Amino acid sequence: FGYTPRWIIFSIDVFLLIVANLLTYSLLKSLTANFYDVLSPLERYSLVTIINIFCFYVFKTYSGIIRHSSIADAIKLFLSTFTSLIIIVTINIISLLTVGQKIFLFPGLILNAILIFTFLFLFRILIKFVFEKIAESIQSKDTIQTVIMGTDANAIAIANSLQAEKPARFKPYRDW
Repeated sequence: FGYTPRWIIFSIDVFLLIVANLLTYSLLKSLTANFYDVLSPLERYSLVTIINIFCFYVFKTYSGIIRHSSIADAIKLFLSTFTSLIIIVTINIISLLTVGQKIFLFPGLILNAILIFTFLFLFRILIKFVFEKIAESIQSKDTIQTVIMGTDANAIAIANSLQAEKPARFKPYRDW
């Protein structure tokens, strides 16, 4: 399997961001009719998109190999989403102090941040899961039958590490 270029991952992240924005807008629209009218919905969510894209760039959420996503990637996604939320809340407060009216509904900002993080995180988990299943099906034919001699702690540790290896190269023989 080759590597996916960063710009493709970045484009998918932006697509998921736009989907989260549309979902947030439709949920808020169905729950309330009281939007602030300082900016139009297109301007509001364009601002959210631009700020999130900036945070993606700062935290490099698109870098790395998606199929090897780890807790570090989840932390980067969380920091990016949380930072963009803080920036947007700050803009909202500045708008309240200067214009006298907020731009965003605060619950909508929280909902949007949760949706963005969830979509981005689930995308990475899904890719990792699919890759492991494909690699597992390809590698299951090429695994080497292995016999581990002994019952001490070292033999058990070796057996556990061989079973946990992804993709598996060795298959411990079990016939006892």
